[in-house]
Amino acid sequence: MYAFNCHSAPCGMLYGIGGSRGRVNSRRRRNQRSTASPDGKNPARHQSKTGAFIEKAFENIMQAKVSKSAKEAAKLGYLRPTDKISINKDHQLYDAKQKVLALAAEGYAPPAPAQIPAAGEDGVSMFAVMAYNMKVAGLATEHDYLVARKLTHVLGGGYLKPGTVMSEEYLLSLEREAFSILINEEKTKARMEHMLATGKPLRN
Repeated sequence: MYAFNCHSAPCGMLYGIGGSRGRVNSRRRRNQRSTASPDGKNPARHQSKTGAFIEKAFENIMQAKVSKSAKEAAKLGYLRPTDKISINKDHQLYDAKQKVLALAAEGYAPPAPAQIPAAGEDGVSMFAVMAYNMKVAGLATEHDYLVARKLTHVLGGGYLKPGTVMSEEYLLSLEREAFSILINEEKTKARMEHMLATGKPLRN
């Protein structure tokens, strides 16, 4: 993937929609495959790094963090280590085309669908506590908190046992379910309208 002037979807508007939460979990899985040994040993270390990655993603979403540059997007975890950055706007389309042609020449094939370990009930509980603490501290509004509760369910993979393997399609189904509920909230609609009108997230 090529990153240009990359801005993550402002999740304070609703939350990262269109499959992005599933991609966060999938990317986390691919980025951390080396954490656990091939024979499945060292699960505690793997689970710890997995939790830390999702926890950071949750904080970014709750605080509606957006990137002002491609490098900042990489720092926030919105880009993969393999993503390239094209700084000169006049060269972006050319650079992207050359990358696609190179991949085709190398016989590129899409990767197999990711199998993602669920954070499970423990993860859901942890995120719920984080969201509540942010609300109490005045860092999140009541609607932020509602969105966060839906988000915890998605990021945790539903109420599964920790480590249960999920497919990306399963995560997308959780995300669609949460989105279909939140989209009917008046404050959600206000956030979307404000974003379209001003380009900035509304914290209502």
